[in-house]
Amino acid sequence: MLMPNDNKMENVSRCLRVHQSAYGIKRRVRCELKRVSDISAAKRLEVKKFLFFLPVQSL
Repeated sequence: MLMPNDNKMENVSRCLRVHQSAYGIKRRVRCELKRVSDISAAKRLEVKKFLFFLPVQSL
């Protein structure tokens, strides 16, 4: 089934909008991560350890 042309253009513009917003969010998240990386480094280590030992405990 072929899409009408205007519908295709609408899909493309929607994709572009989503991509732009995703890019902005990515940049913002990267800034946030830079700002809190020092604080959360230890926390991330703890989470990694927890996630590593979780399957072992569930056995």
